Amino acid sequence: MADVIHPLPARQSAAAFHHAKVLGGDSAHFMLQGSQGVFAARCAVSCLVVPVAGDQVLVSSSDNVHYILAVLTHDASAAAELRLPPKTQIKCSEHLEIQGTQIGIQSADLNLTSVRSHWISGALKLYANRLDAQHEEVNFRAGTVQSLMQRVVQRADTVMRWVEGVETANIGQCIKTVREAWTLHAKHAVLTARSDVRIDGERIHMG
Repeated sequence: MADVIHPLPARQSAAAFHHAKVLGGDSAHFMLQGSQGVFAARCAVSCLVVPVAGDQVLVSSSDNVHYILAVLTHDASAAAELRLPPKTQIKCSEHLEIQGTQIGIQSADLNLTSVRSHWISGALKLYANRLDAQHEEVNFRAGTVQSLMQRVVQRADTVMRWVEGVETANIGQCIKTVREAWTLHAKHAVLTARSDVRIDGERIHMG
């Protein structure tokens, strides 16, 4: 049986680290200016900040393959972009805090799941074409509530309301249908009409 000889893989040269200046490029490939001239490089996965023209970067070079490891200097007046892999998860075992004077989130599908949520805001505006909300119990407290709607439809098994002061309703037409009994108790009751008042029933008790 003949012996099989496997050649050893070619030994790769050790990576060399050096600085370079970004001349331009897209999100994947960049042209850099280094001490040895102009060369092309790609961003390493660990380099989250997307380099832009004028940035100073740290480059790893081996066998004529160059990778940008980190952005060393960046113009403070220019916006910085973080680019992550297509499927990324950020996990923290305890406390994670994000602070900024302005934070924007844009997504085609946004899901928030939490055992408890606390929202504190000086002013809150919510715009939605459709809002569906499901709650087991709702407690709502406010000093003043103002609502402007074209149509309101409500269905409930039982409705109870207490008004300590005055309740005022300005209605164009009022139609009420009570299937069983309608009871009205008042210390003083006044019913006025500009034209006709009609009371109809099988039995009418007055007094």
